[in-house]
Amino acid sequence: MLPELPEETVKLLSKLPKIGVAVSGGGDSVALLLAVHAAFSDSTTRIYAASVNHGLRKEAASECEFVASLCAARNIHHRTLSWQGAGAVGNLQAAARDARYRLLADWAQSQDIQHVLLGHTLDDQAETILMALGRGAGPEGLSGMLLRTVKHGVAFLRPFLGTSRDTLREGLNTAGQNWIDDPSNEDPRYQRIRVRRLLGPLEEAGLPLTAFSQVAENMAQAAVMLDLAAHDLLTEHVIEDQGDYLLRQDVLAKIGREGARRLVLAIMRTLNSGEATPRRTEQIEALRRLQRGEDATVAGCKLSYGWGMVRFAREYRAVQHRVAKTDEIWDGRWRLDGPHADDLHISALGDAVDDCPNWRQTRLPRASLRSSPAIWRGDTLVSAPLAGFSNAWSLQIVADLPSSGSGH
Repeated sequence: MLPELPEETVKLLSKLPKIGVAVSGGGDSVALLLAVHAAFSDSTTRIYAASVNHGLRKEAASECEFVASLCAARNIHHRTLSWQGAGAVGNLQAAARDARYRLLADWAQSQDIQHVLLGHTLDDQAETILMALGRGAGPEGLSGMLLRTVKHGVAFLRPFLGTSRDTLREGLNTAGQNWIDDPSNEDPRYQRIRVRRLLGPLEEAGLPLTAFSQVAENMAQAAVMLDLAAHDLLTEHVIEDQGDYLLRQDVLAKIGREGARRLVLAIMRTLNSGEATPRRTEQIEALRRLQRGEDATVAGCKLSYGWGMVRFAREYRAVQHRVAKTDEIWDGRWRLDGPHADDLHISALGDAVDDCPNWRQTRLPRASLRSSPAIWRGDTLVSAPLAGFSNAWSLQIVADLPSSGSGH
């Protein structure tokens, strides 16, 4: 008998008019599809399924056709999404994973689907934790995969994250339902596959899959507590300065390396609207530079030191090609108000800061002003409010730190 969807998952999804299911044709996702169909076939909630053909194997097309036939037999709408993965460079599995999420999110949004279910299992969680250990990851990495995560504006749910792969496949065998195994899941060139082969011996040594799941849960709770502590540091020590953020350098030494790392990361996420998170090694290296009184550039942010203060500003290269209509939010956090017109647009001020005669009176560094929003008509500068050239325009931050803080 196939495992059933967790009660809390059914309760959440039953309130929705549509739900999506990502189905590759493998045992885990086929079991998920059948469990979703069993839970919602008699409800008003409509089921949609999608398969991704990565273009990496000739068998992929037939696997998507297999899923399509499963869906057709159950009156489930199915779509095959295509990605030409053969041209990807670097980490192929990471590129395929990122492409899969992007394609699934775009598909879901095109169908007005807010939640997409994924077939990750307890085995996947254990593999993820082991790989994180190999990287020397912190609490976030050791939290593994979350039951719910949001990517590209769509919520992805993993209802079988607490269920083993063997349990799902035993259920499929009992139901007489076949599936298609991806041969790359046996390819030792991939780290995840090498790690997967360790799970059996580890379980024999007294480390069951459930132990990794418990580690993930404990680390996730620890990460939440550390984030709350970083929030308190943020409100206590960080000062907003016309879009930049200021922090006394001696605070970094007082709160310890992990506290400093999280505080710096929280500030950067505010500056770049969370669009880029540097690797832990990059975060630590930036922190070391700041503690030595040196400048650093990371995740689209420029961190500069002077007079005992660290200034966090947007890096010009990260925004120099960003263009928006004047009634849109620019760079995820700036709204400009003034005489809007169709022939105007927002982009970074850049070197045109030198055309603003009063920019020095703003007391903002030139580098900060270069990355600030400006109004343009073609190549003609119309307004640069932060640089002292308002010309009937004003601006405000719409996504800011929770509080300015006292700076003590």
